[in-house]
Amino acid sequence: MNVDLGLFVSFFGIFFFYSLILYFAAPRQTITLKEIYISILAGIASISVLQFTYAFLPNQVTYNEFNEFMYVVAPREELSKFIMFLLVTTWISKKRKIKPVGYMIISCAVALGFALEENMHYYLKYGEHVLSVRNVSAMPAHMFFGGIMGYWYAVGKLNIGKFGGRINLGQWFVKSRLAIYSTIGLFCASLMHGIWNYSLSFYAKMINAIMDSIPKVMALPVFNNGWLPITLFAVFILLFLMRILYRDLIRLEKEKQDYIKE
Repeated sequence: MNVDLGLFVSFFGIFFFYSLILYFAAPRQTITLKEIYISILAGIASISVLQFTYAFLPNQVTYNEFNEFMYVVAPREELSKFIMFLLVTTWISKKRKIKPVGYMIISCAVALGFALEENMHYYLKYGEHVLSVRNVSAMPAHMFFGGIMGYWYAVGKLNIGKFGGRINLGQWFVKSRLAIYSTIGLFCASLMHGIWNYSLSFYAKMINAIMDSIPKVMALPVFNNGWLPITLFAVFILLFLMRILYRDLIRLEKEKQDYIKE
């Protein structure tokens, strides 16, 4: 049986690389490789949840590209991932206590699984060439959107007792605090996802139009796709923001530990 090594690496090599980053970047005793891959499997399964959302929530939005990305695609995808995230964290929390950063990593892993399944869909629809772009754009982007949800969920978990007075919102909604923070996370992830999809679609068309009018010397594979420069810049921004959220959760956890020690 002949195996296309390049295709195999495009599908599973990059995916495996991202999963190892999630594991090795995590603080010690935060998460195991087994839990990461179970979360990824849950992300793959979230595609089925997504299909149910389209079945039970038909598209009633006036059709145009902006509405499709902002009000249809993004919120449904993020909701599907969040449902599977809740199932995974419920399963893990029955065995041990999850650290705040752990929630963020689990959510990123679920999103990575979703992106892997989505890559399969795009490969079957457009061919192998689309994977080279999506591996450096859609995969880290989905992980970032998942990280936003995991961050807010973790903050909701941290805001208990006296520590909940860190912000004014925490004092007034004690019992529903986790649900409120989760809703904020889902909204922010959906908003960023919708902006990401629409912006890349708009600017890629614009850049491709510009590329068509420049000298042929610039017509190289690295330049002839408007997705590449935009996605690389956007991914850099997303990774920078992810680092801020990640470090903030570690700081918040330390604040709580210091408070408990007192």
